[in-house]
Amino acid sequence: MAPFDRVRWLFRNAGRNLLGAFPSLPTERSGVGSEAACEARSWRGSPSRLVSDMVLRRELAAVFAGRSVSILDVGCGSGGARRHFADAGLSGTYLGVDIDDRFDREGVWPSLESQFVESDAHMADLPQADLVFSFSALEHIPEDRQLIERLRGVLQPRGIQMHVVPAGWALVAYLWHGYRHYHCGAIRARFDMERTRVIAIGGVGSLLLHTLYIAIPEMLLRVNLRSRMPGFYGLLVALALKVDRVLPFWPTNYVVIERADEA
Repeated sequence: MAPFDRVRWLFRNAGRNLLGAFPSLPTERSGVGSEAACEARSWRGSPSRLVSDMVLRRELAAVFAGRSVSILDVGCGSGGARRHFADAGLSGTYLGVDIDDRFDREGVWPSLESQFVESDAHMADLPQADLVFSFSALEHIPEDRQLIERLRGVLQPRGIQMHVVPAGWALVAYLWHGYRHYHCGAIRARFDMERTRVIAIGGVGSLLLHTLYIAIPEMLLRVNLRSRMPGFYGLLVALALKVDRVLPFWPTNYVVIERADEA
């Protein structure tokens, strides 16, 4: 987008996110503590990514432990999410779908029989799946409501769809990343709340660190402070996670988990 279009986009989405924050949305806190603190010192991604990764492994293991599962990864990119599935102890089949072929075919994942399809998920021939998954993908899809409904239709009984999405409060952290952020109203409009859990990721600490140390330097000034001062950044991540526990407001991401309709 041109600079003027970016400013207009920011103002339009700021208004939409603020209005969408008023509907109530039952959420759970991420609930990770010492494990995240241990990894924070050497972490180079965003603080919310660290917590999201841990939440995904925990939730996947809780649902699918001891089962052979079929996995559909929408907007899979390189297929890096297979690391989460393997770490959670999942085994079975994996299908990654993306409009661009950046898929890593060299990685070795013995527990997962992997395939990739280069296609628009709206149009692809999607198999039945026990787990439908996306990580920071739905915000890049123009007609996400239609896709979510289609994904709901391929879920097997006892299956779930699990999506990691940017929260409405995180506009200042993600700026013009994607078409939208998922404020409370957006999640309620897209998912069946009677069958859905929403886990809030991050808080004041993560939001401030992502905004001041990643968004502004990297997206606006084109300076990567994380690579220039990795040790100092690790200390800031650890501090941000501590602040999040005290001030768990304004999450940066949500993990949305909707169970299949058993009827």
